[in-house]
Amino acid sequence: MVCFSWSRNALMLVQKRMPQCSPELSDSNQSLLYCFLLFMLGFQGALSSRWKSIVQRSSNGRMDSNGSAWGIPYRWGCTLILYRHDRKRRWGGKPIADWNDLLLPGLERRIALMDNPREIIGIVLKTLGMGHNSSSADLLACGITQEELSERMRHLMSQTRVISNKDHVRAYAAGDVDLIVGNSDDLLPLAQKSSHSTLIAPSSGTSLWADLWCVPSTAAGGYVLL
Repeated sequence: MVCFSWSRNALMLVQKRMPQCSPELSDSNQSLLYCFLLFMLGFQGALSSRWKSIVQRSSNGRMDSNGSAWGIPYRWGCTLILYRHDRKRRWGGKPIADWNDLLLPGLERRIALMDNPREIIGIVLKTLGMGHNSSSADLLACGITQEELSERMRHLMSQTRVISNKDHVRAYAAGDVDLIVGNSDDLLPLAQKSSHSTLIAPSSGTSLWADLWCVPSTAAGGYVLL
């Protein structure tokens, strides 16, 4: 899993400042708990600006570099593509490099996707040269019509055999599909077990996600009772 890059550093700071209650670095659950406590105790300096920017929001919930930090990221990942390089002759022998390659002839019904509408729409947008979070206004400004978007979605669906958050991994492992799009925490272990697979981050970019710990607005006094 791609995570804990800053959490370990934050934990080391906790150990330095609070040696009487420092957990072992090898205990990931305790590490995460102490990183959360670190944040709650006000040691926000342990977070680099790169990580703080993910969680800084304005009062209406929009990203704002001057806004407050509403949560603490404790792990992160991205959407990746894993494909069978030993079967690439089926689609002309070309290595998969970007989202447009999912539309290659020869991959009909050979793709597995996550059951995540936002990710699927994001893939369609990327094949049209747009950003993952492009709005209707962005599409209109670039001259992309609703009909073009719908046609591109139909094309992607014609290439797809499985849409699931569990069966997509099983289908790939069983050899029922040649390419899978999924979260890094699902695909990294799968890639490590396969000598005939190649794992890539699409060259035009991909979506990132982060899991956060936060204090619910309903928490008594603004604190979580642990």
